[in-house]
Amino acid sequence: WQEIFRPATLASGRSYPYGFGWFLESPRQQVRYHSGSHLGFGSYYSRFLGPQLAIIVLANRSGVNREEIVRHLAGMIDPTLVPAPARPIKDSAPAVTKRLRRMLEPQEIPSSELGAFAMSDRPYRISVYSKARASLGALQELRLFAIDQVGDERVHIYRARFTGGIADVNLALGTDDRIQALGLSATERWDAPL
Repeated sequence: WQEIFRPATLASGRSYPYGFGWFLESPRQQVRYHSGSHLGFGSYYSRFLGPQLAIIVLANRSGVNREEIVRHLAGMIDPTLVPAPARPIKDSAPAVTKRLRRMLEPQEIPSSELGAFAMSDRPYRISVYSKARASLGALQELRLFAIDQVGDERVHIYRARFTGGIADVNLALGTDDRIQALGLSATERWDAPL
C-alpha cells in the first residue's frame, strides 16, 4: 500500500497527488479515491484511512455528484469527516479571473481564447464545456474560492452564479499559462464544500 499511495514525481521534480490508480487528498484528511464514468453510468470509491471507512457510490445516470454523496454519507457515519462550508477568498489572481469571466460570459468560448487550450483533445473538451455552459444562462457572479498548485499546474477554483444555477469552475493553467483543463460542474449551494 505504501507504493500505491506514493504521489507521482513529475519530470519537473514536483509531486502530483496521484498514486497507482488512486487520487490522494491532503495528508491531513488521509482520503484516497478513484472515480469514473462511461455512457451515463458513474462510480466513486473513497477510502478514509483514519476511521478505516470505505464508501462506494454507483450511479446509473449522468449529472449525479457522486463525490458529494460520498462526503454526505461519510459525515453521517463520522461527523468529523464533514467538510467545512466553502467561502470565497481574496482574489490574488485578478488577471486570471478577468480572463475566465471573458470565457464564461458568452455561451461559447471566444475564438480569441481557443488557442490558449493546451489539451490534445481540445475540440472534444471545448464541445463538452460549451454544452454544459449553454444550459446555465447569463453569468451573474464569479468568485475565487481556492488556488492550488497541483503538480505543474496552478488550479484556480471558482464558483459562478448563473441565471440557471450555480456551478464550480476549475481552471488549470500550465507553467506557460496555457489552459490545461477547464471544468464546469453544477452545485446546489454557494457554500457547498469544494
